[in-house]
Amino acid sequence: MSVSVTPAAWADVRDIAAEWEVSNPGGAREFFDRVEATLTILEQFPRLYGRVRRVPRGREIRCAPIRRSMYLAVYEVTGDDARVFSVAHARRHEPWRSRL
Repeated sequence: MSVSVTPAAWADVRDIAAEWEVSNPGGAREFFDRVEATLTILEQFPRLYGRVRRVPRGREIRCAPIRRSMYLAVYEVTGDDARVFSVAHARRHEPWRSRL
């Protein structure tokens, strides 16, 4: 299984890491490490995390929690590939839906 990350999702990660760095020196590196750990899990077990409801028929959209944070990696499983297309705060109203 391969995992890819869209440029928009990497931009999300950079923005979140910058916020973490302001409040906690070294926080950016910590967040990047947590994202990398999540991607490693997705490579091995892409269907480990739950499916998202109310998505277009035929699409397998899932959300993986990023450990020890309030963020989710939102991704789509297609055949043997997983593509992360958004990293979003878990309590915000699903801003990633516009990227479907």
